[in-house]
Amino acid sequence: MVDEILQRRAKWLSRRGLLELDIMLSKFVASPLFETLNNEELSVYIRILDWQDHDFLQTLQGIKSHNDPDIINIIHKIQSCSRID
Repeated sequence: MVDEILQRRAKWLSRRGLLELDIMLSKFVASPLFETLNNEELSVYIRILDWQDHDFLQTLQGIKSHNDPDIINIIHKIQSCSRID
């Protein structure tokens, strides 16, 4: 069962100062995909939210990369909610 406090914390921490990042994360936390995250994925997401906005945005844009498969998984989920079709 998903920890609702952890989920609310993740939503609160998703509010960012960098507009482009804030828009991307707002789409993600409003999506049904966010609701499917388990506690481990939420913990990884919260870890990512500790990053500086510019580093986070560059990772989402594919400018920077990471080797951690858990981080890559969350990044891909965020990116999938931000695509313009």
